[in-house]
Amino acid sequence: MARDVIGESVKRYIQAFDGVGETLTVREIAQRINVSEWAVYRALKVLVEKGYVRESQMYKSGKRGRPIKTYTLTEKGHRLRKALGGAVDVAEIRVMLQPAFRFLDDRNLVRSIAVLERFLNDRRKNIVERKIALCMWVIYLIQFSKDMLMMPDISDLRDDIIFNVLLSEDVPSIVKARSFLGLVWLVMPYIGSVRKLVRIPAEIQMSDDEILGYVYVNWGKFEEFVFSIYKERKG
Repeated sequence: MARDVIGESVKRYIQAFDGVGETLTVREIAQRINVSEWAVYRALKVLVEKGYVRESQMYKSGKRGRPIKTYTLTEKGHRLRKALGGAVDVAEIRVMLQPAFRFLDDRNLVRSIAVLERFLNDRRKNIVERKIALCMWVIYLIQFSKDMLMMPDISDLRDDIIFNVLLSEDVPSIVKARSFLGLVWLVMPYIGSVRKLVRIPAEIQMSDDEILGYVYVNWGKFEEFVFSIYKERKG
């Protein structure tokens, strides 16, 4: 799956908009986040290509003179903005998924998948919340994968990522966020082959920036989750 990258600069540009319907010019965006207009042009080009921002044109008066380019968040961009704002409670999701984790503890993968699927298909929960739940379940599953799934060479790689990246104080949060999701993407194909039971709704597929953005800006919460699973492991 494609891995889109959310960096600190992209976060700033997305959050420069107050809402999904607001229209801004390059100059207005530059003034809001205190960067040059040239930097804004370059960033907006990427955001338009990714589908987070829509470009339009308007005239200062009537249809005379050169039109001015304006920019508006798309619905996809609005979802990303909400994700970057931290609209999901990681601790609460963990509580709601506790039955699924307990079934994994008991080596009952089938019942754990059933609990997960009910959560993923509950449309009362927002998209980011369900994506986060899927990530957390996969990370928890990796702890018990050696006896349950055929995952060649994943155990050593997992421990390298956990102890040398996720739990290292010297590694930037964005690298930790990418590594966290890297573990998820690494294991997803194996999960699909377990029973063909993990039916993931189309709207929460893992290719969106919003999931990486949320993990990135809230890494501390995920670090607590990861550490609680792996603190007793020595490799």
